[in-house]
Amino acid sequence: MLTPVSLTLGQVQGLGVGDIVPLFQRLDQPATLTLHDGGLQTRRLCTAWLGQVQGQMAVELFSLES
Repeated sequence: MLTPVSLTLGQVQGLGVGDIVPLFQRLDQPATLTLHDGGLQTRRLCTAWLGQVQGQMAVELFSLES
């Protein structure tokens, strides 16, 4: 789940070049990538910064581990 957008694992695996996932996230604040197991378990996976690279939209992922 990219806050506040939810995608199933199948949807994430099916993403390809040119696919668009609308996000309601400010570019000056990091998003948090979170995994939900379908039950009560939730696990934060990484921080995601949104931006552009060579005119293309990009997401840069950073591990939560130091």
